[in-house]
Amino acid sequence: MALRQFIGGPKRISLYYSLGYDPSPLVSTYTPRVNFVDSGRFLVGVGAEIFYVNPTYLYKPLKFEIGYQFSRLNRRKFIIEDADQNKATTTISGYTNTLSFMFSLNF
Repeated sequence: MALRQFIGGPKRISLYYSLGYDPSPLVSTYTPRVNFVDSGRFLVGVGAEIFYVNPTYLYKPLKFEIGYQFSRLNRRKFIIEDADQNKATTTISGYTNTLSFMFSLNF
């Protein structure tokens, strides 16, 4: 999903947002190790882009972008088994925050 707003002249501003759910690819709770993608997660993202078609002191277009994503991991229990057949139970949950910036000149 994207929401775009155009401002007149040589500058274009775009705003973006997203919502999503990414289910876990694992069917079983038995695993040799636990990873970030082993739990389902809810995702929320927002971003903005400013694109200058004719910047004042440059001959090429210029673009700035910023984006933020929040991920909430679902609580899930796992049984971890090592090579010696030792078993341990663990629970994963939590959240992550990601912030990114980008700057580019278009040639």
